[in-house]
Amino acid sequence: MVEVYNGRTVVRKSLNGPRASGEAFGTGVGQGLQQLGQGIENSSDKAFKTYQAQREKEDITVVVDLENQLSEFRRERLNGDHYARQGKNALNSLNEYEKELDKWKNKATKGLSNENQARLFEQVFDRTRNADLTTLQTHVTQEKVRWQNDVASAKVKNSFEDALANYTNSDLVDKAYNSGLAALQANYFGQGEVLDQKIREYDSQFYKLQVMRKADDDAEVAKAYYEQHKKDIVGTEHSAIEEILQKKKEYQAELPMKLAEREVKVLELQDKLNKFDKQKSFETEITGMDDAQALKHLEQNEPFYSEKWFKAKQKALLSAKGISAETRAEKASEKILKIAELSSLMEEDYLKSADSLLAELEDDYAEGELTLGDKIRLQNSIYKAREKEVVSLGEKDDWFWRFSFKDANERIVKNSSNPLATSKIMLDYFRSVEGQELSNSEKKDVLDKLVKSYNEKDLLGRISGTSASQKKLVKIGKYDVEVE
Repeated sequence: MVEVYNGRTVVRKSLNGPRASGEAFGTGVGQGLQQLGQGIENSSDKAFKTYQAQREKEDITVVVDLENQLSEFRRERLNGDHYARQGKNALNSLNEYEKELDKWKNKATKGLSNENQARLFEQVFDRTRNADLTTLQTHVTQEKVRWQNDVASAKVKNSFEDALANYTNSDLVDKAYNSGLAALQANYFGQGEVLDQKIREYDSQFYKLQVMRKADDDAEVAKAYYEQHKKDIVGTEHSAIEEILQKKKEYQAELPMKLAEREVKVLELQDKLNKFDKQKSFETEITGMDDAQALKHLEQNEPFYSEKWFKAKQKALLSAKGISAETRAEKASEKILKIAELSSLMEEDYLKSADSLLAELEDDYAEGELTLGDKIRLQNSIYKAREKEVVSLGEKDDWFWRFSFKDANERIVKNSSNPLATSKIMLDYFRSVEGQELSNSEKKDVLDKLVKSYNEKDLLGRISGTSASQKKLVKIGKYDVEVE
């Protein structure tokens, strides 16, 4: 506004001067600068985020690489050591592995370059560590139970051994029984039916061993003890135990007579062997003698020859007739075939057949149906067949026995690779032949197959370390008793 003087009055009038806007004072420039600043800021933020993403990727790669190393370490320590530990050896695995993990972590994390890497790896490590310790705890718990069961089983076996060692003393037998029972009750405390089943198995095995041990001395005493504890023995064992008790009773009743019979048979067989050997040496003894001298030597030693052979030899020395060479050859061939059959005979049958055949040779020679040379060669073939094919006295002298309990037991002891398996093989044998009509030869075949099977199992057990030969053999008087 401008004051205008008009006379005495001052009049104010507006002036039309120029008007100035914000743009006139630089608002546009400011906005441009602002937009420029925002553009620069946006560009820097994008670059920073890209940088952050790259750093994050690098951190993740470092952590994954370290995780791979952790996996390799875990496989080595868990699969290669802690999971392989069994029984008592596994009890400290949890604490040891936890320390091993912490030691590995302290060493491995020294190579981390920033807090983000440390944070990421800590998450991976904690998750892995918790999973491993949980799994290992399960393994340790299982092995602890295994160890406790093994200790209880060992105590039970010691009870069996103590009872067998003192089987004639009922107080010590009861004490051994109570010791094993206490071990089971302590180990399976609070397990209800499991404990009941273990006690039933323990009772059955304990009283069965006592029955079999007593039966070695007196089958009647063992039978009475068996009836007293029959209810404690598993029903599936009754038939086999009763069969063995019956066999032992029969054997013990027959033993005195069988021993006497054996002595007679041995003496008879020895006499036959002596005569056979004396006949074999006859041709050597008469070397240089004429027929008259040879005949006199034969008659002087008559008691040392078999009657049949003596008469044939005597006849051969008294006469000879001329027969054609062709007839002699046929007769010699016939004798060769008979000699070949000798190799399939047992000793007593061989002696009978050989004696008869030697007498035939002398008869044929006396009749002129064999030459002296053929007779001597055929005699030598008979002697050689015995030496080569027929077992001698002492190597096998049970040919006159029935194949009974004692025979089977002796055959097992002789052929089994593990004496501790004798009672089991015997049990399986009588189960196999029970109720069957088998010849002695068939019974032997059944037994031999069982012995062979046990021998093969024992060989595999020795290779794997689980052989039955690792069991104990308790000496009780003159008896060796197998203990599970």
